[in-house]
Amino acid sequence: MPLKSYFKIPLIYFVVGATWILISDRVVATIAPSMQDVIVFQTIKGWAYILITTLLLWIMVKRHHDRMIAASLERQALYYKAIEGSHHILLNYLNKMQLVTIEAENSKDFDKSVLNIGQTVTDEAASAIKALGDLPEPTMEAVHKLAYRDLEIQRRSKQS
Repeated sequence: MPLKSYFKIPLIYFVVGATWILISDRVVATIAPSMQDVIVFQTIKGWAYILITTLLLWIMVKRHHDRMIAASLERQALYYKAIEGSHHILLNYLNKMQLVTIEAENSKDFDKSVLNIGQTVTDEAASAIKALGDLPEPTMEAVHKLAYRDLEIQRRSKQS
């Protein structure tokens, strides 16, 4: 199982930092002819460490960010595909309901007001599915508000 980025990035930083300190301290001790030179080399070494690890952290965070964006786009595409599928299912339902409506209209004993209610409910459902597909930026709150707007309307009418 791959490491999560919140473990991987600090772990890489730790390994690079520990390796840098161990190796660079030995290199400075070997090449510095005097204590004054050790101080200069240690300062140069410190700045090099900051520059290298800053670049390394930037690369790792950028890669992580790019993966997060790609995953978000994939989830959004899945959302739109689900809405598209729901829309298709609803259209199939509407087509089948037209056949039921035709049969009901031809029946002498069928209450015509039921057809009107059925048409109203069907139109509302079609409108809601279309509105879901037209959301510019789907958020949990926006989808919930749209999907349950009839409950909100009922709640408000009971309060007044």
